[in-house]
Amino acid sequence: DGREVPSIGSWSDLQRRFATDRPATDPIARAASLRIGATTWKNCVSVATEAAGLRLAVKVPLLGDFGKAPLLLPWSEIVEAVPAHLFRGPARRLVIGRPPVATVTLPEPIFEAILARGRLAAAPVAPPPLTAR
Repeated sequence: DGREVPSIGSWSDLQRRFATDRPATDPIARAASLRIGATTWKNCVSVATEAAGLRLAVKVPLLGDFGKAPLLLPWSEIVEAVPAHLFRGPARRLVIGRPPVATVTLPEPIFEAILARGRLAAAPVAPPPLTAR
């Protein structure tokens, strides 16, 4: 529908509700770059899917996890997925929580990999924006 969804929240906001003690296993992306709220996590996030939800975990070589617990975002808490941009490329902004806690902006290839694994079936997914060719 073309509406903009502002970036809100942070990893810490998500951690208060969705922290888990288990890191992502069998990730669809390692050392991924994404944005949570206004903060960009560049080349340091593992992204995985499982029946319970979307797993995110920070891991920086030599520096660890920056005190950020791994997250398990239940599919039922991903309430919307709208087109966005990240690093000048197509992306999807996921709105997490009711009421919204934070947004997670994923590069389009990672979002497509999540869809390919049969996830996000219940979340309203807006079509990608049309691009001029």
